[in-house]
Amino acid sequence: MKIEYFILLSMFIFIFFYIIHHYIYSIYEVTAVAKPETIPPDNKSQTIISVIPINSFGKKIPFRSVSTNFNFIEGEKLILTEYKNNKKGIIVLRVKDKPGLVKIEIISNYSLFPNIIEIDVS
Repeated sequence: MKIEYFILLSMFIFIFFYIIHHYIYSIYEVTAVAKPETIPPDNKSQTIISVIPINSFGKKIPFRSVSTNFNFIEGEKLILTEYKNNKKGIIVLRVKDKPGLVKIEIISNYSLFPNIIEIDVS
């Protein structure tokens, strides 16, 4: 009789961890966030763009990161890349002394369409 309880308990534990992995740790969508979105052209202000994986509940997935590609669409001459990590999905940009608009296309394996971030340098 103890072996039946052991098998039943192990099945419940397996199903519990499978559900946790499927709903909490699986990536359903990717969002990109730029903080701050508007920066002054003073040669020292920075903005951080990070790509956040989203689970089925619409929350950030703990302990996971998304590999991404950052492509500059417009305004590449207005900024300098301070730090770029494609595996973690983080890029740090420093502005130069010219105002304008910077558009960055973010492509990942988990997004259906590329995300486009606009940073206003004014």
